[in-house]
Amino acid sequence: MQNNATIFHDILNSFESGDTVLALKRMMDKAKDTGNPSLIQQSIDTSAFYKNEMSKNEYFATQNKEPFTTLLKEIEQFGCDIHHLAGDLLLQVDSIDKNYNGFSLHNISFEIKRSEVIGVVGANGNGKTTLLQCISGDNAIDGGAIHYYFLDSFSYYNVKNKIAYIPQRIPRWYGSLKDNLCFSATGIGILGEQNILDVNFILERMDLASYANHTWEELSSGYRTRFEIARVLLKRPSVLILDEPLANLDILAQQTLLSDLKFICQSIANPIGIVLSSQQLYE
Repeated sequence: MQNNATIFHDILNSFESGDTVLALKRMMDKAKDTGNPSLIQQSIDTSAFYKNEMSKNEYFATQNKEPFTTLLKEIEQFGCDIHHLAGDLLLQVDSIDKNYNGFSLHNISFEIKRSEVIGVVGANGNGKTTLLQCISGDNAIDGGAIHYYFLDSFSYYNVKNKIAYIPQRIPRWYGSLKDNLCFSATGIGILGEQNILDVNFILERMDLASYANHTWEELSSGYRTRFEIARVLLKRPSVLILDEPLANLDILAQQTLLSDLKFICQSIANPIGIVLSSQQLYE
């Protein structure tokens, strides 16, 4: 795991080498880790400012580094007192079996740790979705055990509260994208100015700000997946499970989403474990 100084150095290098969007996202992640509302708001504004200017002039960022570098230094100097839990064991799957409509999973074992991304690869019908549903508590197992180390006490209610499972087919929602995010945040007690800040942050961080007032019908399947990821991240899960999130994305969108997941799971404030399934080994 990189130390903080190395991370900030890498973020600055990304910005100066022209990978501006990645640098902006990582800057936002570090601002979020501080827990400081002013720095978080500044990170939202700075990211939106650069994206807007670059849409008019793609070389804008290389010519105007000062707003970014100044804010990055403020974030680094503020620091973060939260103990990093990367590597802590979150969940252990111990020799589980599952029989389902004539199909069976047998003797499956693995572990999920904080700040770790795990891939489940297999052809259609090989049981990927069944396995993910067992982990998330949607399907009961027939043998073996699943140990949830992030829970103080086990119940399927607690499992569902701390594991975010996103199926390949996103359930339909109504109203605007932003209203749905605000409603989801309200449902877990995030209210008032904190609600607005958290929603605006996740909109900008997940490249959804320009789609904030769009409805279900106005979004592609890829952006519906991004919305669902944004919605569940507001709830600060311990484990995020995604069933074939890359299936309907082009190559560039796949790489962008994988990069987002990689850095999101390494958050200092809320390091999570991520499991995603795919039919493609290279992903």
